[in-house]
Amino acid sequence: IIRISNDFDTTVASFTPDGLAFGSDVAAANSLDDYEEGTFTPNFDAGGGVTFSYNHQYGFYTKIGNTVTFQLYIMGHASSISGGNEGNGVVIQGLPYTIQNHSRYYPAFTIGRTYNVQINDNKRLYSYGDSNTTDIRLIQEENDTTGSVLTAVQLDRSPCLMQVGGVYRV
Repeated sequence: IIRISNDFDTTVASFTPDGLAFGSDVAAANSLDDYEEGTFTPNFDAGGGVTFSYNHQYGFYTKIGNTVTFQLYIMGHASSISGGNEGNGVVIQGLPYTIQNHSRYYPAFTIGRTYNVQINDNKRLYSYGDSNTTDIRLIQEENDTTGSVLTAVQLDRSPCLMQVGGVYRV
């Protein structure tokens, strides 16, 4: 239900060619002109020589204007790694929209849970969005070092689980 006016005949919302405007400011920049909800299918990628098998791949998102909020649940493992490719870096691909292209824009994402991912007890796993892609980078860090990418061999136990959520601009 959208209320167009209240008892005092003051405009609360109005429809414009640019979308739904709130209050008295009907400028296009202040209009709700883009809203979408949906699902997507995330997948692990480690480049050539690595194949992943999946138990579950679920992604959910809401896009409002130029901002996307998402949550994903992915369970799978590196089921085949050909010689020499166990050190390939892993990303999660398939975000529903391309992350904003800016030289210093790498939105931080939250890893809510992992299971069976092979990282040492003294390391932490974090993630961020890679500018101008639909990829989530997975980085392991120890003692505030710059960190290193999560590798295919660290996801070769069945099943590996990751839950990731975040917000980014398009």
